Amino acid sequence: MDFLSILGIVLAVAAILLGNFLEGGELASLLNGPALIIVLGGTLGATLLQFPPNIFFS
Repeated sequence: MDFLSILGIVLAVAAILLGNFLEGGELASLLNGPALIIVLGGTLGATLLQFPPNIFFS
């Protein structure tokens, strides 16, 4: 990963946390098990559909 990818991830997480804080939300309100499974499962499924096995597992 290059520097800008890392910076983008850090900025995205910071924006989510800051927006939650400004709205008076709690950190625990951002943690949702079923939503995490849906997002990670969907991401993995889409990635597996996009790339052949020899590229994905290398």
